[in-house]
Amino acid sequence: MPQATTAKTFALRQEKLYRYRSILEEGDELLGRLLGYIQTYEAGSKELPSGVHCSEIYRGRNVLYHLESPEGDYTVKHFGHLARARQLYYGWTDTGKARRSYLHALQLQSLEILTPEPIGYIERYDRLGGLTDSYYITRYLEVTGSSLQAQAREGGVDPSLTRDLARFLADLHTSGVVHEDLSPGNLPYIYHPESDSYSFALVDLNRMHFTASALDEATSIGNMDRLFAHPRATEALARAYAVARGWEAEPVVKALNRVCNRFWLKRLPKLALRHAVRYQGVSSATFLRLYGQYLRWRRVRHLCPFAPLRTRLMEREQAFYTRFLEPEDVRRALALREGYTHSPIL
Repeated sequence: MPQATTAKTFALRQEKLYRYRSILEEGDELLGRLLGYIQTYEAGSKELPSGVHCSEIYRGRNVLYHLESPEGDYTVKHFGHLARARQLYYGWTDTGKARRSYLHALQLQSLEILTPEPIGYIERYDRLGGLTDSYYITRYLEVTGSSLQAQAREGGVDPSLTRDLARFLADLHTSGVVHEDLSPGNLPYIYHPESDSYSFALVDLNRMHFTASALDEATSIGNMDRLFAHPRATEALARAYAVARGWEAEPVVKALNRVCNRFWLKRLPKLALRHAVRYQGVSSATFLRLYGQYLRWRRVRHLCPFAPLRTRLMEREQAFYTRFLEPEDVRRALALREGYTHSPIL
């Protein structure tokens, strides 16, 4: 078979492995060109076409790109590698992350909730139907801030931002929207200086669902458990949210503090491990061994009827808490629950 024919046949086979979806009339063709730009950039080539510029916005499990091209200004999310079992599951059930993100964005648009304008998604399948690669593409949205992390961890309370965030969240919840990772990094915002007000958008849309009616109080409050870690910011948000929903403030404050404490207590071991490895030079194995020892001390203390032994165990727990756990016990929830001495939250 001639070489040119072989190359053409291979290209056609490769094309069949990709699936393009967009509600735009020119969607398939547009997505194909954008995919070509991104893959050229990811391959390390400096030979992007004239007028095309690509930059990396974020890299973690997934990678986020800002792509400027003659076709427009876009954000491209390249989802990370999946284990083989997930490839087959997502491929056979047609429930890939890029597809879910796109469909959720369209539904948010129908509810008039701000999210970057969805353009489409691209999926690559192998011959067994496994989903091996995927991209979600939106129109680029210029924002003032891409994260609420400062408010979440440092406790700075901006009354205007808190008020408008509470209104946005109330609108989400009365519309029946449940974002399952409602975290500081998934609520970019736009500041309007002329009115000292904020608009919020929703991103990272693959993990969410919609209900037919407004969320009840318990579900609404539970959905905000990971948003703000700092107690001062949590209380301000709870009060503003209660006003937005027309509820009594004090029960909302207590309930939100309770679910936030539960969430951050659950995350504390993982955060403490990361902190110990990064900043204290302790290996993962060493931390896990010491943490297991700490849990045994704590369990015995809770069961022990002898006061002198409880005191000795508490001293050991306190030493471990101060060294390893306190830096990430951001709400001091563990210290308050167990009675440890701790520094105040600033």
